[in-house]
Amino acid sequence: MKWGDARFYFFDPIAFSSAINWYGWIIAGLLVGLGARMVHGDELCHVMMGAPSLHFNSMVAFAIMYFSASLMGNMNMEYKWFIGGSSVSKDVEDIYRIVSLILLALFIVLTIVVFLRTGDLSCIFTACYGALISFGMMCSGLARPSKMLATFHFLGDNWSPGVLLTYLFVFLVNFLLFKCFVGREFGPSLPGWLSFRNFIGSGMFGLGWGITGLGPGAGLINFFIMPWVVVFVVFMIIGVLISDWLDGKQSNSIFGDGLTEPLIE
Repeated sequence: MKWGDARFYFFDPIAFSSAINWYGWIIAGLLVGLGARMVHGDELCHVMMGAPSLHFNSMVAFAIMYFSASLMGNMNMEYKWFIGGSSVSKDVEDIYRIVSLILLALFIVLTIVVFLRTGDLSCIFTACYGALISFGMMCSGLARPSKMLATFHFLGDNWSPGVLLTYLFVFLVNFLLFKCFVGREFGPSLPGWLSFRNFIGSGMFGLGWGITGLGPGAGLINFFIMPWVVVFVVFMIIGVLISDWLDGKQSNSIFGDGLTEPLIE
């Protein structure tokens, strides 16, 4: 989109996904899925819901996420651990674009069918809410991995604080909304702020976030744009399933709830 002399981009070019190698997408997906599940939400969830409700554990979670993402982003730029993927042919790009549009259309049709069969408006509200959040992410640059990675590379020449300002604005708006109009608190249910689970989960999420610049929300948006993001989304889901499996094993183990117990009472 062009506005006067300025150019406005909703998405990165498809070629961006080829800048990251295949195992970078796999590792990033696993870490993001595991980490987000362990701390009951991604970075946007904690900024939009937990932090504005003054949940200190959400603030700590986001701080650890951003710090570890910045660490990974700067180390990856320096040592090129996950940089240098293989390009996708033009034919594959065209086919993927058609298939992704078909999948999006099927999702919309499925939502309508569920509503017509059940009469439950919640599915419509959920779809509209997701579309609104997605549009906001596209407008603000949160859906552009290149812009997100530029926020992490504070040691580089292309460092940009724009995304951090977006997060700050989201926090302030929701804080005022919750306190002045809604009159209640929201946010993920987290263990104590100084627990192993909060530190490990947030750190894992941040390391994966710092490889590709994608969290769960941005990953699902770019799923319809970039072919390699399919790998990220698939392994993100696998990471979520692994986290659930580990939670089940932990509850039946001799350690009990030790992972979620505070380090300091």
